Amino acid sequence: MNAAIYARVSTDKQAEQGYSLGAQIADCTAKARSLGATLVQEFIDDGYSGAYLDRPALTSMRDAVRAKMFDFVVVYDIDRLSRNLSHQLLITDDIESAGAQLHFVNADYKASAEGRLFYAIRGAFAGYEREKIRERSMRGRVAMLKQGKVIEDSHVYGYDFDKENHCYIINELEARNIREIFRLYLMGFGGTSAIARHFNANIDKFPPPNRRKWAVSTIHDILKREMYTGRFFAHKTYHFRTGLKSERRIERPPDEWIPMQCPPIISDEEHKRAVELLSKNRTFDLHRKRTPFLFQGLLYCTQCGRMLNVRRNGKNVAYYMCIHNQNDGNFASCGSRNFQCAPTDAALWELLESICQSPEAVENYIRKSLPPPAPGAGAEDARQQELSRIHQERQSILQWVGDGLISHEDATARLKALKAAENRLARVNTCKPLAPVRTDAGAVYEAVRNCPPTPDAKRQIVRQVIDHINIMRTDAGTGRKHYQFDIQIFFRK
Repeated sequence: MNAAIYARVSTDKQAEQGYSLGAQIADCTAKARSLGATLVQEFIDDGYSGAYLDRPALTSMRDAVRAKMFDFVVVYDIDRLSRNLSHQLLITDDIESAGAQLHFVNADYKASAEGRLFYAIRGAFAGYEREKIRERSMRGRVAMLKQGKVIEDSHVYGYDFDKENHCYIINELEARNIREIFRLYLMGFGGTSAIARHFNANIDKFPPPNRRKWAVSTIHDILKREMYTGRFFAHKTYHFRTGLKSERRIERPPDEWIPMQCPPIISDEEHKRAVELLSKNRTFDLHRKRTPFLFQGLLYCTQCGRMLNVRRNGKNVAYYMCIHNQNDGNFASCGSRNFQCAPTDAALWELLESICQSPEAVENYIRKSLPPPAPGAGAEDARQQELSRIHQERQSILQWVGDGLISHEDATARLKALKAAENRLARVNTCKPLAPVRTDAGAVYEAVRNCPPTPDAKRQIVRQVIDHINIMRTDAGTGRKHYQFDIQIFFRK
C-alpha cells in the first residue's frame, strides 16, 4: 500500500512549539507504517500559512491523489492540513473521491456522518484558534508599545537596539555622522549629492551604513527622519497578505499611531530647518545643475490643488505636469493637461507685468482673487463619515480574505479603489491653501516694475512677491505653444 504524508509549518515559532517538520514526518511515517504502508512519499510545505489553499506541496499531493497514486493520506493534525474549514472540507472531498483514506496522528476521523460532523467542528475550532492567537498577539504588542517599549528592531541608522530593555540606544559613531550631515546641510555646504560625494571621498572617516558607499537617498532619508529628534511613531502600518509568501504594508489611520520616544541625536530646530530646506531645494532645484524655470514650484493645478512638477519628454522639452493627470493606481486622474514650461513662463511674466501697472491695479487684482467662503461644518462631517466608512470596508475586505470569501485579486482591486477614494477626500486638507489678502500692493508694484531684465533677478522677485498660482489649461487645440489658461495669482503678505 502507498501512503502520502503531508507536513507544514508556517513560522519558526511553530517549530519551537512542537510542530517541527521533523517531528511531524516521524509521527506521520510511524502512523502510515502501522496502517500497512510499504511505500511512503513526503509532501512538505515549509513556511506556508494554513490560511491559504494554494500551497506547492499540497497542490502536488492533491494532483497525485486524484491520479490514484496513494491508498491513504496521513497528516499530523487537522490544522496542519488547513486552518480554513471550507478548505479542509474541499481537500477531504478530493481525497475520498479518489478512493483514498484520510488519517490524522492527533485526531480520529471516520468517513461517516458523525465523523464528518466532528471533523467540521474541529476545523471550525482550528480557524477560531488561529484568529484568537492573532488577536491576542496583536493586543499584547499594542500594550507593550503603549508602555513605551520597542518590540522589534527596525535597524535605524544611528541607533542600536537594547533587546533586554526594549529600547533604542545611540550608536555614537553613527550619530557623529548624522550630526555632521545636518551641520553641513544647514551651513550651506551643498545638497544631498554634494554631501554624499564628500562622505565618499572621506569614507574612512565616515563609514557608510552598507559598508560600501554613501547614496544620495541615504543622506536624504537621514535629513527627513524625525526619529533623530527623539520622537517617532509605532503601529503606523499593518501587513496585508497578497499571496502565499507575499504581503504589502498598508498605513493605519493617524489616530491609531502610538507615539514613542528614544534618545535624541539632533534638536527639533535642526530637523525643522533641514526639512524646510529640503522642500525648498526640491521645489526650486537649487542644488541641481539644470537652471530652474521661472515659476517652477509656484504653480498648482486648479483641478485638484496639487503642485505642478517639471517633466521632460524624449526630446528634452520641459513641461509643467500635475501628478494627477495620469492614473497610476494610487490617484484618480484629475484630467488636467500638460503645457511647455518656457512659453508658459513668458506668458505668466507678461501677465504679472500687466497686473503691476500701478499699486491700485495690484490692489484691484488682489481683491478679485478673494477666496470663496470656507465649507461649513456639515461638509467636513460628511467627509469624516466617508473616511470612516472606507476604513471599515477595508477591514471587512481583509477579514473576507482571511475567511476565504473573496479572492486576492478581487481584494487587491477593491483596496486600490478604496485608497484612491481616500486620497481624493484627503485632498481637502492637502491642497495648497489660499494666501490671506493682506498684501502690500505698493511693494509688489515696486518690486516688479524695478526688476532687472535677467533670469536670476526675475526668479528672485517672483519668489519674493508670489505665494502660489492656480493654473489650468482651457484651450481645446493641440498646439504645442499656443495655450489658453485660467490663471489666479496669489501674492504674499
